[in-house]
Amino acid sequence: MVTTAARISPVDSSAPRCSLRHVRLLLIPCCRVWVNQQPLPEIFSCLGDGHDGIWNLFGKIGNAQQRCETLDWYHLVENLWKTDLNDQLKHEIKQLLWNGELAQVVDILQSSASSGIENFLAYIQKHRHRIPCYRHFHDQSIPIGSGAVESLVKQIDRRGQISGAQWASKNVPQVLKHRSAYLNGFFSPSHPKRI
Repeated sequence: MVTTAARISPVDSSAPRCSLRHVRLLLIPCCRVWVNQQPLPEIFSCLGDGHDGIWNLFGKIGNAQQRCETLDWYHLVENLWKTDLNDQLKHEIKQLLWNGELAQVVDILQSSASSGIENFLAYIQKHRHRIPCYRHFHDQSIPIGSGAVESLVKQIDRRGQISGAQWASKNVPQVLKHRSAYLNGFFSPSHPKRI
């Protein structure tokens, strides 16, 4: 039986410390460079909520012609439900959005006498090029929600906040490489490319 152990050097007390926030800030440029070094398909999907930071990151991967950007369906509906519209109109708008009828949604919102819709109208106008026919995506088994990725990020975040852990900036890439190998099963006895 062969065993593999990852050796992680002890933290040098004189080395600069970094928090998990700093680890994230170090990783973002590294990940962007790494992603752009990979062979990207002719067209690839980018799925996210309405936060500008997500779209700014996506904007640095590949080029605009390669990216198929999609606004998360569940965040879109969540923002619809924050409006002051009556429930019947909310359901009508939700159905129109599901079917990709964005122009009709904008017409309804602009002609509505309801107050409190300005934010939602601005939101859908800002992301109009990211609002597809969700029904078609759903029928084709194309993801329309970013919840699975958000959950994974939170899981990794919690694992990075181990009690008493100290991170030296120079050790972060090595720790992440080992963590990735572990999570991808490279330490498993049955993995064909076992480390």
